[in-house]
Amino acid sequence: MESNIKINYWMLLCNPNKWFGDKSTKNAEVNGILYDLVEFDWTTGRNSFVDIKEGDLGIIKVGNDHRSKACRTIGNDTVDILDAGIYAIVEFINNENGTVLHKDANGTPRVHFKVLRNLYKENEIIDKDNTQRLLLGDFKSFSSKKISEDIFLNIDAFINKQDK
Repeated sequence: MESNIKINYWMLLCNPNKWFGDKSTKNAEVNGILYDLVEFDWTTGRNSFVDIKEGDLGIIKVGNDHRSKACRTIGNDTVDILDAGIYAIVEFINNENGTVLHKDANGTPRVHFKVLRNLYKENEIIDKDNTQRLLLGDFKSFSSKKISEDIFLNIDAFINKQDK
């Protein structure tokens, strides 16, 4: 039996210098969080995600990393600046309360997902030039948002081509 449920596609943006607040020294933890990312509740930003549902797919795009050395230092270790690009492919799933879109304890809207491919951990991130080419006009977005099926499928095809 064929399903007629339309899948939506989403781009989740990561600004490493704002993850824990603008220019927070805790932002040094972003590298490790992205590297170990398996399942997560991601903030949605300014755009509405009211039609997001279980089974929708998406990407995580890291923007230009403008963290200072202080905002990249944990103890005596300084983490690398992250290269701009696509870091993961995700599938949106329900959280423990049975919803994809929910508000956290502070009232911040979040979406729950699991990582299908962690390109960062696989050392296969899609670099800035290729990300710009693949995302077209969506590359310069300042907020997480819905993207077209064609864009998502082109990204998926690019990843699969790299795997060969």
